[in-house]
Amino acid sequence: MSAGLRPAAVVAAAAVAVVVAVSAAATTSVATVSVPFIVNGLPGGCAACGCAVPDTQSRVFPLPTLLHPAPCGVAPLPPAVAAPNTRAPAAGAGAGPSEGDHPGRTAHPIGSFRYRAPPDGAEAAALPTTERTNLARRSAVRVATARVWSAYVAGAAGFDELRPLSGGGVDNLGGMVATAVDSLSTLLLMGLDAEAAAARTLIDTHLSVDRVGEVSVFETTIRVLGGLVSAYHMVGDALYLKRAVALATALAPAFSAPSGLPWPRCTLNATAPDGSGGSCRGHPTSGESALLAEVGSIQLELRALAHAAPSPLTARLREAAEGAIAVVRRVASTAGYGGLVPSHLSLADGRPTTNLLTSGAPADSYYEYLVKAWVQGGRTEAPYLAMWQRVLRGVLAGDVAYTSRKGDTLLRTVLTVAAGREGLTADDVSFLPRMDHFSCFFPGAILSALDTAADADERATWMELATRLTETCHNMYARSPSGLAGEQVRLAGADESWRMAGGYHLRPEAIEAYFHMYRATRDPIYREWTWEAFTALERHCTTPSGAVAALKVARSGRPVQDDLMHSFVLSETFKYAYLVFEEPDVLGEGWVFNTEAHPLLVTPALGEGGGLLPPMEGGTGPTAAPKDEL
Repeated sequence: MSAGLRPAAVVAAAAVAVVVAVSAAATTSVATVSVPFIVNGLPGGCAACGCAVPDTQSRVFPLPTLLHPAPCGVAPLPPAVAAPNTRAPAAGAGAGPSEGDHPGRTAHPIGSFRYRAPPDGAEAAALPTTERTNLARRSAVRVATARVWSAYVAGAAGFDELRPLSGGGVDNLGGMVATAVDSLSTLLLMGLDAEAAAARTLIDTHLSVDRVGEVSVFETTIRVLGGLVSAYHMVGDALYLKRAVALATALAPAFSAPSGLPWPRCTLNATAPDGSGGSCRGHPTSGESALLAEVGSIQLELRALAHAAPSPLTARLREAAEGAIAVVRRVASTAGYGGLVPSHLSLADGRPTTNLLTSGAPADSYYEYLVKAWVQGGRTEAPYLAMWQRVLRGVLAGDVAYTSRKGDTLLRTVLTVAAGREGLTADDVSFLPRMDHFSCFFPGAILSALDTAADADERATWMELATRLTETCHNMYARSPSGLAGEQVRLAGADESWRMAGGYHLRPEAIEAYFHMYRATRDPIYREWTWEAFTALERHCTTPSGAVAALKVARSGRPVQDDLMHSFVLSETFKYAYLVFEEPDVLGEGWVFNTEAHPLLVTPALGEGGGLLPPMEGGTGPTAAPKDEL
């Protein structure tokens, strides 16, 4: 998405003005690039640099080309260091650990991931039948991944996504070669060296901010920024970190909304013909509201970048991202119910603008990132864990988690009597008996902090909820004639009959649940369920070109394909399917997956001193941090 660097502007959280400017000529050598900025009142900030502070009331600022020495500048990025590998590394991508990152600061050295080649020949033949089956299934997922990647390269190289039926590519994510970046961590995981080298070439030659239009800040962060930082963590190639810093610089204006929440959409190209470069705005359809998942699912990526490429800019972006969590925490303490938070928040003041509370879209990954931020920081940042535990205990105590007469356990949607009503009780809410496929992330989140339960009884309750929700996610597939799930299931009528709606969009969340459940229990049923879903996908979604296509309606014995191949099928769906059949120590302890399934190194350094998020008031209830702390 952003191969080059360009001038950008930031205003981070009300009353904190930040200017970012980069030499327009410095697009090829990170070592010569500086990113100056001023933070009003920041001790040791860049005021001495003489940078001008823009009008903080405007979203679009004049962007002079400036180049300043340290302390305003970004620290030079570490060069890639050659490292041994058990296999030939992808061209230009073989890199080793960065000094000083291990032990203590990251769980493993940066660049230390190695593909583990499976046994073959006599060694494979000597394996027990069950292990040979798992090996064959893992190989099948790997072959399918290579095939789908090849279809993308043949039909849409350089574009965001492939149109699997009509052919050709589409830049539906702003023009960031999204599939190339999104696929990279999967290609590295599977040891697909030639394919990873091709992805690297596309990133090197096509990922340029100057070519990018308006983007979703959320999607860009989880898919592209997350993909770049993940690849850097895995193989240590400095190109990926260079592109990540450039992209973060271009995204910085997102943190200029008065509420402290990020703007949903920004134009990255500073020279856009319509003059919109560097500007940000709300959603075309939801006005000045931000979606909960969007504001609460950018933290892992910016935290990882702040550690990997420390600078005043990346530190401030991390602070702004975590400041958004503090804003949501204030809402949760006053207008939440059953552990859930209203799904739409005002960009002006952070207040709820809807009476809808759900664990599914458009809120899902906010909850996921509470527990994953705790894991990412070495399980030391108590505020994140406390917020997650409040969610989990709330959905149980508030009857959001519901088991039907027929034994199906769902996370129900909540409607409150009015948007923003505070002090909600059971008399103020009603329930919609439906659950999104998106909510299938929940079992993995439960398992991530299972051992923090107060006692054995609570642990058993949490484990039962994870197990029952995973069974519901499986039934979304098993009860569908195609063997593939729609977008949503609901309980209809007095007998609570099962109803499914929507198409199959190649989504990963159910297989993600199987992955976490298998690693937690080693129960082979989760491998069987994974194989069922994967073979149904291959049967109904494969196109003549070798790509895979979404389905217009999932609940059909002869489903019709749609002209969509989302990049996350390679980033998430195939990755989780592969890992279910892989040894549990591969991307196991020491790694945490972002919501796009990009593996990021657990980094205890992020949690030093308790992290950035202020503690909950009294250690029990959520409060918002003062704005000058964001």
